[in-house]
Amino acid sequence: MRTHTQKIVTAIVLTLTLVSSPQTSSADEQASRSCMLVGGAETAWVILFDKDGAEYKLAARPKGDKAKWKPVGTERTGSIVAAASDGASLVVFFSDGENMRYFPHRSQGQPGIKPPDDLFGKDAQILASAPADDDNNAVIVLVARPIRRRPRTQPALPITSTQAAKSGELVLLQCTSQKWRQVAVVPNELIKSATRARVAVYKNTIYVLAEHPKEALAVFDEGKWRKVDLPDVPAGSKLLAMMIIEDALVLAAFDVEAGAVNLVRFASGKWQPPQTVKRDGKNLTWSADAPPVVARFAGKATILWKADEKWLFTTCESDGQAGGESPMNAFTWADEQEQIERMQNIFFMVVFGMIVVLMFWPGQTLRTMPFSLPATISPAKLTRRFAAACVDALPLLFIATVVGTKGLDTTTITTVDQLFEQARQTASTTRFLYAFWGFLVVYPAYCFVMEYRFGATVGKMMLRLRVVADKGRKPSARELALRNVSKAIEILGLVMVFPLLFPLLTRYRQRLGDKIAWTAVINADAVGPVENLTNGEKTENRPDDEDKK
Repeated sequence: MRTHTQKIVTAIVLTLTLVSSPQTSSADEQASRSCMLVGGAETAWVILFDKDGAEYKLAARPKGDKAKWKPVGTERTGSIVAAASDGASLVVFFSDGENMRYFPHRSQGQPGIKPPDDLFGKDAQILASAPADDDNNAVIVLVARPIRRRPRTQPALPITSTQAAKSGELVLLQCTSQKWRQVAVVPNELIKSATRARVAVYKNTIYVLAEHPKEALAVFDEGKWRKVDLPDVPAGSKLLAMMIIEDALVLAAFDVEAGAVNLVRFASGKWQPPQTVKRDGKNLTWSADAPPVVARFAGKATILWKADEKWLFTTCESDGQAGGESPMNAFTWADEQEQIERMQNIFFMVVFGMIVVLMFWPGQTLRTMPFSLPATISPAKLTRRFAAACVDALPLLFIATVVGTKGLDTTTITTVDQLFEQARQTASTTRFLYAFWGFLVVYPAYCFVMEYRFGATVGKMMLRLRVVADKGRKPSARELALRNVSKAIEILGLVMVFPLLFPLLTRYRQRLGDKIAWTAVINADAVGPVENLTNGEKTENRPDDEDKK
């Protein structure tokens, strides 16, 4: 039932919105077991892992001071070894070379092309990835693979993945949505082997930093390789990130003893003095066993850490000046969904309870004959009833949509797919569902009051329709309450089609609520004024009374 609720709510908010609107490193080994931060020029991504890294979920945040984190899709399965953000999308790589591309406004990822065997064999390992600095959505992937040898007369023993990393070679591959190709091989004299490494790209320059078993930095520029000495950082510091900020290479290192993050910038062929991340002149510090995760985002350094079971997020300039911190609360929607489900169950229990109580209200006489109307009274056409329902419901539904989508950022919606995805996500928020449930309470209450006082709602008056009970008499308060309380169930059940077909299958075009309450909607022209209809009495304007006379 919850799925049906979200489907119908998604369709409603979609319509009314158109009207109203990188790999584990030694520095962050503990943090990266549960989190990976991937930044880009336009979008920052967070990947949270669960069940020993076998499952993950995504959240994205576009650039902008008022932008918010939003979950992307649902929980996924797979062990991610590297990730890169090129433009607004995210590409994640798995240990076997498989890869997926995600977009902020799509719930499903797009599978990528697996690398060919001549570039990526079964013993190869993906160590790192970074967006290529070009316009074709390319990603540079750093791979450790066995060194190719000539075939022997006797088959060689298979090389394990550990051996491949130790005795193999490091190669740079370029991955696009159409193909893979090899860019370069890292010379052994610069970096002989690595089991952990990072890569960064700026225009035609590629930086490769090996972390284990030995630290070394190699630069590939204009088809040539060269080695660059690493900067001086406090003893015991651990690397957090290598990124491109303001057209320069920046290393983020964590000083374990001081608990601070230092940014070191490589410009004009030399390393600048380290800049400690601080706010208002005071160093930001973290515990030694829970260092933050760092990445680039929109020309700044992005820092993500967990404190008191909450993920916090901030950005800082290359000089270390940090802005205010804000929560990365994209995944609190899971807790909200549990609360919504509990509230929804309570809501339906109350509605069903009211229906049962009204159906078996004390003092009701046993009905022995089926529902009927006098021959002179004709049931209303379904087209007129639908038009009347639109007049009554759409204004209230519009108000509920405006309240439920207050504060919604639609500036990033540029395509129809993004609009559909935004509508789906909005329909699952606590604010909108509470507003929609408010509509399900106000709309039936409005119909009950109008039909009890005037015999018809505003929409029915405009279309000259009226609600009557069995034999064409004026309905009682109990019957009107029963037919209108049932509307909440019928609205949420529209996706099951059956409520739509019910009036077509009944003699007097009664919907499900009318059948339960023994009421019907008729053409008002067939009877006299409403005040002439009384319980158990015939009207003075009724033709059947004249015949009896």
